[in-house]
Formats: sequence, C-alpha cells, structure tokens
Amino acid sequence: MAYGKVDPIRSLAARDLRSLLRLLRSPEKVAFGELIRLWKARDQEQWSRLPAAYTLLAERMLREGEPLVAYDVVREGLHLVGSNIRLRQLQGIALARSGSSMRAGEIFSQLRAERHLDEETLGMLARTYKDAAMHAADPKAKRRFLQKAAIAYENGYRLSRGFWTGINAATMALLLSRKTHAGVLAGEIRKICLRALRQERNDRFWLFATLGEAALVTQQWSEAEDWYRQAGDISERRFGDLQSSRRNARLLLDFWRGSHGDRNLSAHSVGGGVCRAYDRRARSRPTTIS
Repeated sequence: MAYGKVDPIRSLAARDLRSLLRLLRSPEKVAFGELIRLWKARDQEQWSRLPAAYTLLAERMLREGEPLVAYDVVREGLHLVGSNIRLRQLQGIALARSGSSMRAGEIFSQLRAERHLDEETLGMLARTYKDAAMHAADPKAKRRFLQKAAIAYENGYRLSRGFWTGINAATMALLLSRKTHAGVLAGEIRKICLRALRQERNDRFWLFATLGEAALVTQQWSEAEDWYRQAGDISERRFGDLQSSRRNARLLLDFWRGSHGDRNLSAHSVGGGVCRAYDRRARSRPTTIS
C-alpha cells in the first residue's frame, strides 16, 4: 500500500505549534520558500491563540529582506490577536523597510506617546527621521531631520545602553559634523560590542557590523573592513540585515568622501566586506515564490 509523502512544513504549521515556535526561535536556517509554505499552511484559529507565531515569523521575514510579506503576517496577527506591542513594532519596521517611513513614524510616535520607551520604539522612530533626512531635497530640512534622528537615537541609547541605538547616534552625530561627540559614542559602543562578543548567545552578525560602523566613524579603515568582512562571512540568508548594515556604511563613506575627497579613503575597499557580501547573497536569493 502506497502512502503520499507528508510535507513536514505544512504538518508543522497546521498541527504542532510548539515545534513551530521552536523552529522559528532556533538559529537553524530555513529557506524562504519553506517559510512561505509554512505561512500558507497556517491554521488561523490556532495561530490566533499564539501571538508569538506571528511575531517570530514576521521577524524571520524581515531578516530575509521580505518586508511586504512580514507586513502581511503582522496585519493578520493584529487583526486576530488584537493590539500587541511587538506586533505593532514589527508593523512599523515592515513599513519603514518597504519605504513607507511616514506611516511607520506614525506607529512609533503613537507607541512613544503611550510611554513605550524601549530601544526598539525609540530607535525605529529615529530611523523614520533618518529616512526623511535622506529624502529631503532642502538642506535645512535635511539637517532638521538629522537632528531629530540624532536626539531620538541617543535617547534610546541612554535609556537602554543598547549598541544599536548607540552606533546610530554616533553615525547621526558624524553626519551633523559633530565629530568629537561621534567619536566618543563610537568608542563606548566599541567597548560594549567587544564585551558582548565574549558571550556566544549574542548575535555576532550585528556585533561585527556595529564594530565595523564604529571603526568607520573613527576613520579606522582597515579595522572597519575586517569587521565588515566577518559580518559578511556569517550573513547567510540575512538579506534585510545586510541591506540595513550596508546602508549606514554607505552614509559614512559618503560623508568621509565629502570631507576628504578621495584622500586616505577608498570607497571600493573600506566597508567592502559587507557591501560585497550583500551583493553576493542578493544574487543567490530566490526570485520566485513556489
């Protein structure tokens, strides 16, 4: 007697929620196509009783560089589960990464008004100001948004002592030509990241990328390239994270090129580890959803 082959992903999505959560929480790499099949096979009634299924899958989709799919996941989660702080944050992140910074800013402004003053909320609100600065044609408006981003990032850092908001505060300070303050912040973040590297459970990709960014802030070119290379080496399937890291590296490289011309700086080599890694990973990325 022949039996049809059972799809383990569909079986997992439909029946075994505890195993599903273990999979989504684990460092195990799951192909994008398998994540899509898992999403399509979900049992809405079961998932509605477990908000973590939505948050963890949305986080995976964001790491994959798929903010539109992440937005769909979060939207259903909010509809079925109701107001949930983490789902609202992920909705804002998905919108920001999709280019809808204004709508994202509204979400994070509301969360801040509700006194959710965690690093994610303040940092992502700052990111929406940074996006506005990057798109501003008027130099005065650009500087005004950069100042708002710098304040929000630094507030997030002072409240949380988190390296993500801290390194962004340093980068914004540099873009505002506050080089001494940027260097002080970058030095603090470097120490935080080096301490964190001693603990295996920490996310080494972001620690390496942040150390690379701190080195760029302080013009440590060879050190920056080495840290970015290490980040690129462990970045498999983290298309969204690579893009975010690459984006700030480009901002810093452009700033120093404007300050020095091409003296003492090669935009094709400094920070090239993360840029080349992103390009290589992007070429290997699935272009269709089966």
